[in-house]
Amino acid sequence: MVPADEQLTRLAFLLGAPGPAPETDLGTFVREWLADPRPQAGEELAEPEAEQLRRGLGALAPRQRAAVVLRYWSALPVAGVATILETPEDTVELESDAALDVLATDEEWLVAGLARLAGYAPVDEPEPERRRWRSAGVSAGALVVAGVLAALLGLGDTGSRTADDEWSAPPTVPATMQPMPAPAVDDPAPSFDNRSRRLTAQLAAARARVLFGFEEIEPAAVNGPGGQVLWAPLVFHVAGDTPDLYLAMATLGSGRDATVLKIDVGYRNPGAYPRYAPCPQFQQVCSYRRFADGTYGSVVVFDEPVSDQAINRLTVMRPDGTYLHVSNFYRERRSDPPPLGTAELFRFATVFTY
Repeated sequence: MVPADEQLTRLAFLLGAPGPAPETDLGTFVREWLADPRPQAGEELAEPEAEQLRRGLGALAPRQRAAVVLRYWSALPVAGVATILETPEDTVELESDAALDVLATDEEWLVAGLARLAGYAPVDEPEPERRRWRSAGVSAGALVVAGVLAALLGLGDTGSRTADDEWSAPPTVPATMQPMPAPAVDDPAPSFDNRSRRLTAQLAAARARVLFGFEEIEPAAVNGPGGQVLWAPLVFHVAGDTPDLYLAMATLGSGRDATVLKIDVGYRNPGAYPRYAPCPQFQQVCSYRRFADGTYGSVVVFDEPVSDQAINRLTVMRPDGTYLHVSNFYRERRSDPPPLGTAELFRFATVFTY
């Protein structure tokens, strides 16, 4: 059991509040902070996902922040949170839902994320081991399979910095670079480079959150000069015709309900390119969102004119120049909306750093 004073110290850290006074109870501490919710400056955290969540919490309104911390870290029921915040239960649920929208996440990931972030609180104990984040819902069997797949594909430990050690800033691609073959299941290596490994590791770390609920993730069939080739799922490679663009694909589900997930990540110099303008007037079904770190983007729902195929597509521009497209559509021709909708696609928005 976590001592009460330690629990309050961690709670204060998650709220961005000063440390609690001795003998302060939970309800009193939260209400006193809400009466004067001045943010406390903190050092940038070493783990990108932990820092992303810390900044996201800082972008919330104080009552939204208190609601999600009390519900998803302190594990209080809605009625208990309502008592502490002195507000109706319906208001607590509305505040929580609004916070989840701002954070662009779901309850399961937020529970795991807050638990991990609370480990950075300045309590009197040894610093917790810095492990790679994992969703609480990922089974041991799935982790073993992921490890075997990573070994077969030569990815190594996704938590290591091997790729980062050799990684450089966005490149000027030599004109002599030749197109490289796409990674097939039986031979994925030819089109790997350090950045593709880095992107693959970023996707692997976020997989439980961005693809929550998808148990069947299989290779994607792509037409090539010699016929169909199965691409290794969720593995980035250098695009053959555009060497500074990185592609990954996968098949989600099976049978008639199978959909194709396509991700491409590139770079746009924020100072040289005009700003990406989301949701132009000619897009009839379009949702725009801006995130706490300055990332912004849109999800467009449209029908491909030739095939009448329904496609959901996310387009994102990040402050560091990372430019992202994520598309989802059914493998067989059908006009039904694919399963990765607006909320699900926005989960990808802050996953990648080029």
